[in-house]
Amino acid sequence: MKIRFLALLLLTLPAACHHRLPDLPGQEVSPGPLVQALDAQRHKLVTVKAVARVETERKGRRRSYESVAIVMNSSGKLRVDGFGPLGESLFALLSDGRTVLLRPPGEEEFISVGQAGLERALGVSLSPGELCAALGGNVIAPQTEVPVRAACETAGRCMVQFSEGGAVRRVHVFRPSGEPADRGLADSEERYDGDRLVYRGRFEGRRSISGYSFPMTVVLENPDRALRLTVLYEEVEINGPVEETIFQGDMQ
Repeated sequence: MKIRFLALLLLTLPAACHHRLPDLPGQEVSPGPLVQALDAQRHKLVTVKAVARVETERKGRRRSYESVAIVMNSSGKLRVDGFGPLGESLFALLSDGRTVLLRPPGEEEFISVGQAGLERALGVSLSPGELCAALGGNVIAPQTEVPVRAACETAGRCMVQFSEGGAVRRVHVFRPSGEPADRGLADSEERYDGDRLVYRGRFEGRRSISGYSFPMTVVLENPDRALRLTVLYEEVEINGPVEETIFQGDMQ
């Protein structure tokens, strides 16, 4: 009896302990047009100046910032300022596309946190350029040749998958009805380490602003580490002038 029970346990363990990444849904298609559509959409967004409400969650602990100014451009340069109810500065984040500086709440000086600081905050390694792209509802396709596949379902829903070693990126793409095949918007992106989901970006509530489809809600999360960043845009200006000096200096 014990032997039979042990054999049954061993047979069921692989199914219980190993979750296989599901295959792409729908009919497999050529990925080229979809990748080109994602790149074309991203390149349309040159600058963003916005006011948003930002919510953070880390292992069940939540915090909200009611007034946050976000300025970014297509070069991966980013400035984020959080303000209190009286207009006082609470925190600031600055990136010139390479280095990342942070002034934490309650501090007066900036500290260099680098790529590692973004990874600790988001739970996944995103470059400043990838973060800017995500905040604008876009993704940056791998810049090196990697295996890529795509599949489409009905109603214009498609998925593009990039694989590199044990890492897999999946981008959910929506093709608006009546639009040509080279048009597509990123609905979300998922990144897997093996079969483990380590990052998800969701781009919701898109609204046409100056002819550009901009997501009014962006959620970046790592379910494995219980980390979540939610950006709820309230005012957005697209492709207006932005002085380069805004991404430089002390920002005191």
